[in-house]
Amino acid sequence: MKINWGTGIIIFLVLFFISIFWFVFFSFSTQQDLVEEDYYPKELQYNEHLQKQKNVKELGAEVSYEITEESLIFNFPKNQNYSKIKGQIIMYRPSNKKLDQTYSIQLDTLNRQMLSTSKLLKGKYIVKIGWSYEGKAFYQEISIVY
Repeated sequence: MKINWGTGIIIFLVLFFISIFWFVFFSFSTQQDLVEEDYYPKELQYNEHLQKQKNVKELGAEVSYEITEESLIFNFPKNQNYSKIKGQIIMYRPSNKKLDQTYSIQLDTLNRQMLSTSKLLKGKYIVKIGWSYEGKAFYQEISIVY
C-alpha cells in the first residue's frame, strides 16, 4: 500500500494533536504545590530571617535533637532560661504540605521539648525552630529523616 502526501500529513497532524492533548491533560492532573503559600511577603522579611540565624551562631549553642522510638527530643541552649523561651516548632514535610505540624515551645526544666512521633510518617522533615529569648529572636532549621 502506498501512502500519498495528503494521507501522511493527516496522520502526522492526528498524532501531533493527540500528543498535545495528552500533554495538556497530564499538566492539569499533576499536583503543583508552592513551598510557601505567602512566599512574597516572606521574601521581603528575608533580612530579618538572616539576622535570626546569625543570632543563633552568636549564641554559640544550637538546638540539637535526639530521636527515640516514641519521641523526638529537642535540646535548647543551656545558657537560656527555659521559662523565658517562647516560640514555635514547625515540622515541615517537603513532599506533602498536609503532613506539616506546628507546636508551641513548652520546655521542661532541662531546656528540652519532647514531641511524640506517633503522628509522624516515615520520611524527611525540615524542622523550623523559631524562638525568642529576652527580646532577641532566633531561628534554626534542622533536616531530619525519621
